[in-house]
Amino acid sequence: MGQYYAAVLDMDGKPVGYESKEPGYRKLTEHSWWLNGYVNAVAKIIFGEPHRIAWVGDYAAGIAPCTKRMYAAAHRKDTVLLDDETEFNPDDTFLVNHSKRQYIDCNKYFAAVNGRHHLGEGCVFHILPLITAIGNGASGDYFGVNRDLIGMWAWDKLSFELEIPDGYTEIDVPIWYE
Repeated sequence: MGQYYAAVLDMDGKPVGYESKEPGYRKLTEHSWWLNGYVNAVAKIIFGEPHRIAWVGDYAAGIAPCTKRMYAAAHRKDTVLLDDETEFNPDDTFLVNHSKRQYIDCNKYFAAVNGRHHLGEGCVFHILPLITAIGNGASGDYFGVNRDLIGMWAWDKLSFELEIPDGYTEIDVPIWYE
């Protein structure tokens, strides 16, 4: 059966869930692709605007850092529906973790992963849902290379930026492919 995920962002101290207007694509490995409209619509929200963020799964209840409020935000009927028609994509950006003062070069990540997935060239897992997922481990989840790194930035304050903030450290690119 598998679990479904929804993005949750901290909006002025309140967790708010975001879902796609389009039905389907809620399992982690079904929607976490480089040019997926839903994922990039969420990424656009945090472009230049740091927010705490997590991709919260059905089985995330009781798994740190998921709180009852975060879980409820991801799985209630009043989640914000996003228009998946966005031109934003993470090319030429840096995913910045303001909580840990770290960053990932998205172009470096794409280059390191592109062509390694069993589906071939151009099939690249999007870094945002995987690095922020809470509850990974049930069916429909990610079980590939470096699965222990899934969720390593869950509920940290993140943003996509065009430039690296001063004093931030680049981390090794987490490689994810199946």
